[in-house]
This record gives sequence, C-alpha cells and structure tokens, in this order.
Amino acid sequence: MDVILADGTEVLFQTYHCEIHWFGRRRMLEVIANDGEIPLLGVGLLLGKELRIDYTNLTLSLTPSSRNVQ
Repeated sequence: MDVILADGTEVLFQTYHCEIHWFGRRRMLEVIANDGEIPLLGVGLLLGKELRIDYTNLTLSLTPSSRNVQ
C-alpha cells in the first residue's frame, strides 16, 4: 500500500488481513506492517466508541458511545 506520511514522504508498506473480535462482533481488517514495530490498525475501530483517558489514575476505558455514530 502506498502511504503519504504527515511530512509528505511517500512510502510503501505491506498489508495483511486479520480477524479480531471487537465488542462482541467478528471484524475482518487490513493491518499495515511497519518494519517489525507494532502493526497499525488505524482509528477506524474507534468510530462509535467513547475513549476516556484518566492521566491521574493512569487508566483508559473504551465503551460504546451513547451517540449513534457510524
């Protein structure tokens, strides 16, 4: 997959297909590999979810959003 980075650099990444179970549903995804580091899934999985980060207690929660967002 050809990708344009934030600095305008064009790079080529390998992609892989994977299956995850996400909030009770089976999802087929395309994952971008990045030189052996952590694979990139993207923020699309967060659509329709509410992400809360509590820096004081160093916790994070992800729940279905009360708003109907797709």
